[in-house]
Amino acid sequence: MSKNSTKSRFGSFMKIYTIILAVIAVGICAIVWTKLKKYQNDYDSAKQAGSAENYVQDFADGLDYNSILEYIDNYGLNVMKGIAPRENHARYFANLISVYGVSFRENEKSTDSIPVYDIMAGDDRIAVISLKASGKNDNFGFHGWTLKDMAFDTDEIEYTDIDIWAPAGCKVAYNMQELSNEYIMESNTSDDDFSRKLKSLGVKLSSDVRYHIEYTFGNRNIAAINADGEMLKAVVNGSVYDFRQESTEMSDDLKIYVMDVMDSYIYTLYKKKSFAEISGYIEPDSDAYRMISEVLTSAAWGWTPDTVNILEHDVTDYVSYGDDAFSCRYYGRIYKFKEGAMESGEEKFNYRIIFRNKGGKWLMNYFVLTKETDE
Repeated sequence: MSKNSTKSRFGSFMKIYTIILAVIAVGICAIVWTKLKKYQNDYDSAKQAGSAENYVQDFADGLDYNSILEYIDNYGLNVMKGIAPRENHARYFANLISVYGVSFRENEKSTDSIPVYDIMAGDDRIAVISLKASGKNDNFGFHGWTLKDMAFDTDEIEYTDIDIWAPAGCKVAYNMQELSNEYIMESNTSDDDFSRKLKSLGVKLSSDVRYHIEYTFGNRNIAAINADGEMLKAVVNGSVYDFRQESTEMSDDLKIYVMDVMDSYIYTLYKKKSFAEISGYIEPDSDAYRMISEVLTSAAWGWTPDTVNILEHDVTDYVSYGDDAFSCRYYGRIYKFKEGAMESGEEKFNYRIIFRNKGGKWLMNYFVLTKETDE
């Protein structure tokens, strides 16, 4: 056998061997790539399944009235006052989500072990949730998440106490919830001093009741239906909803006049001004005339502050009794100060007042402090 023949056979063998090795290498690479790809896919799936944000997204997407109500039952609410606070807060938050949509953001207190997120409806934060690990770690070291705690954010909600006047026998509802007698705070069918005074002045009173609801917020849908099934129309004055037949809207001029009268009384009281400063606003020989005269001469008002400022005041609950008389409520908050005096500080005034028309001028006939003074 010649040397050339031997070299030719060896060369062919090497070619075949190289091809076989290349095929084997490609096969091995394909197998390894497939396994690596599967590993990466399994890793990504496990990472996604163990993502805190993935859990929060599902949590947020599931928020509605019923789920929020359940979370309130499980985790509580820091404002449990007013009428049906659980239901009304759940409805309020659900309405925000319905209007503005829901989203979330990581809270500044969030950590890897205890993720914390703000649940948002538009620009309003409605809750803060924290998570905790759930279940065992998988092959990649990931685990699931579950809710650890939840706190509803009520700091941005503007709560307001409201009063509702309605004829006795009416059905009164707040946000489609009929009010029970426990919300009735006053009735002029009772023999109280204010009602007796009105009657003594010849005012014919209808049978009315006043409901008081604390911590109302959001949409306030208030309705009153009389015994004949008729929907009554309310006169709204500040936080007072008045369904009484005598109710009319108080003119701005009359409202300012009442505030001037009561402000004058407060300044006269504390600044020791002459009774003449206020007597022009008071009906002569009336209970108001007598009471203010006695107060100004009482030893109880022996100190005179250096500063008296009226911080806020308002007139509500206006009821007209024809051209001869009207009643209303006055609220005032003042600040009084004198160096070294323990009496310095803020003080609130809440009065029910009766004015009568005397010769074309409204004069104060009677006033009484109401229990809201101590609130």
